[in-house]
Amino acid sequence: MIFYRIATVVFSILLLQSCVDKKEEQKANLVTPKSEFKNFLFVGAIKDKTGLYKYNLDKKVYEPYWSDKREEVVEVSYSDKMQNVFFITAKKFGKAGAFPFINHVKLYLVDPETRKINFIEEIGSGLQVFSQWENENNFRIIINSFDKTVANYVNRRSMLFNIYGKKLEDVTEIFDIIKQGYPQTPEKKIDYISPDREYSIESRGEDSIAVYLKENKTEKLVIKSSQQIKQVEWENDLLLLSTINMKPDNESLYTKNSETSKLIIYSLEKDEILRMWEGSGIKNFFVAGDFLVFDDGFSKDSNIIIYDFRSKKIYDKIKIDDGCGLRNIPQIPDYGV
Repeated sequence: MIFYRIATVVFSILLLQSCVDKKEEQKANLVTPKSEFKNFLFVGAIKDKTGLYKYNLDKKVYEPYWSDKREEVVEVSYSDKMQNVFFITAKKFGKAGAFPFINHVKLYLVDPETRKINFIEEIGSGLQVFSQWENENNFRIIINSFDKTVANYVNRRSMLFNIYGKKLEDVTEIFDIIKQGYPQTPEKKIDYISPDREYSIESRGEDSIAVYLKENKTEKLVIKSSQQIKQVEWENDLLLLSTINMKPDNESLYTKNSETSKLIIYSLEKDEILRMWEGSGIKNFFVAGDFLVFDDGFSKDSNIIIYDFRSKKIYDKIKIDDGCGLRNIPQIPDYGV
């Protein structure tokens, strides 16, 4: 009876907790400043495993960068200034009955100078793994797992690493999920105010939103959507905004033409949407000089699009058998449908 109660509580919470991150946004560059961006890493299928590829913007070519026949790349995570990158692998992950699982998690660092892959630490096995950059120099990884002695306890182990891979913190908290609920993970901060503080955006609503852009005491409606704000970036006179709805109540989630995300380019100067992509996928994105790079679609249909701000055209599209993405290969959550 106690196991049934635990399973019910955990499963219901996990259904509401998006497997999409958490963190955020997701930028990619190995060593060069944003304006001199030439290469980026992305996740894609290599043979029968998920590994890393490197893409060259000048040459429009990509090549395998790292893979291991015993491990799958679960997620790539980039610092906000695109100078540093960690990635997480696992031997196996998925669902067992009502619960998710992830086994033999490992943490790696891409050296920003040599570009070599450095193994940092074996994190262990558990229910779920989350990661996020706390600032440009510190990276946090969290793994949740069932307690081995008390059935209704979940342990949340949180580790903090610096950009050289040195562990700065290792703390485990115990949650009684019957009394406290499943441990929540802090969401990545979204920059709702422009760097010059002249503009700000405000989202109104819960199940559906209306995004307003404010300048001084005036405001203008940017977009109405049934999706929630996922990422905001301010680039010169442009506002880049993505929204997402991966919740189980999204009726289109498991249809052929699912509507799960939007990505818009909004001109602050002209007060209008210059370009918008919508449909399936998560649309993780980053900006590198004159290019907007984002992923689109799910699973084998996922791809990466590179848009040129100057020509206002698609510069290139990356398509790999079995899919690819900036952080991982985007997947539709398994809600047991």
